[in-house]
Order: sequence, then C-alpha cells, then structure tokens
Amino acid sequence: MNRALAHDAHNARAWALRGETHRWLGHHEQAVDDLTTALELDPTLTWALASRGQAHQQAGHHDQAVTDLTTALELDPTLTWALASRGQAHRQAGHYEKAREDLERAVETAPGDLSSTFEKLMLDTVEGPLEACAEQWRRLIASPVSPPDEAATRFLGLLRILLLEPENGVAEATEEFLFANPDHEEITDALAYLTELAAVGDGVADRAWQCRQLIVERASE
Repeated sequence: MNRALAHDAHNARAWALRGETHRWLGHHEQAVDDLTTALELDPTLTWALASRGQAHQQAGHHDQAVTDLTTALELDPTLTWALASRGQAHRQAGHYEKAREDLERAVETAPGDLSSTFEKLMLDTVEGPLEACAEQWRRLIASPVSPPDEAATRFLGLLRILLLEPENGVAEATEEFLFANPDHEEITDALAYLTELAAVGDGVADRAWQCRQLIVERASE
C-alpha cells in the first residue's frame, strides 16, 4: 500500500486497504486516520466507513463505532457484518436492548453466519444465566467453522473450556491457545470477550479473568 500511495496519494482504495492492515495489526489510531483519509477522498467507500467503525469498536470507542456503523448501514443495509459489529459495540457499552435488536436482526438476516450467532450468544451469556444458553454454546462450538478460520476455531476451543468444562484447567487451555502464536488482532479480540465474561456470574467470571490475565502476561513478554 505504501508504494501505491507514494505513486498516487489520492488513491482512496490504497488508503482504505492500508487502514485495514493497521486494524488487523491492532494499530487502531493509524487505522482510523487512514480510513478517514480514504473517506475524505471517496465518501462512497461504505465498507471503509464500516471498517473505521470496527477500528473504533476494537479501540473501545463504542459511541464512535456506533456512529460509523449506523451511517454505513444507512448507505448499505445489506452489510450484515456491520449490523453484527454495531450490536457488539452496543453490548460492550452495556446497551443490551439496542444490542439485542441489532444481533437478532443480524442472525435473522444471515442465520448461517457464525459471527452473528456468536455475538448474539455472547449477549445471552452476559445477560445470563449461562445455564440458559449452555446448550446453544455446545452446538455452536461443535459446528464446523465455515469458511475455515483457524483463529475462530482456537478461540471457540478456549471458550469450550471456560464455559462448558469447568473441571478442566484454565491455565492449560490458555497455554494451548497461546501456543499457536495468535496475532495481535486475535489477542485483542480475545481480551475484549474475556473482559465481558469476567463480569458475569455462574462461576465463569473468575475463570475468564484468570485466562485474561495469563494472556496479558504473555503478550507483555
């Protein structure tokens, strides 16, 4: 992307793609800056607007995330992933009613989409109790990830131990997750979900917090 921008600094798509790369690497401020430049050059890049919303969401700026994702959905209502991301931002901000509205719509629109189903199930778990959605977790975790996604498969394996198999050790499960050398985006997402789970009851909170702390310690080495 840098070469393309050196050749043409007005290449909106190149700015947007570099912003996406920054987002994947966890460089959220740089991602927002590049995606903003792309949108200034070409306001029709709806996916870049939604991606900027995701960058805000990953950085914990939930209000800004909701604003960008709402505008993107107004421009293109078919962006189911943006609807699920907005629901996630609402949930992480504690706006559970708005989160449920978005996530139920996302699941209804794309019932086979793992991400939408996962985000709704996270909402059910955060609102609790876990027993009410344990069977749904079992079905989701047992389902093949399609298209294949090693990162999602690894994290679902970790959640299986945390949520469904309390007899198994958190430290061992976390070590197995980290052994695969997850990238920065994967670590960031895992920490965000674990932070949410650490606030619930049902015995999950302590296990999620222990897992989160182990990941933070490893990431800081």
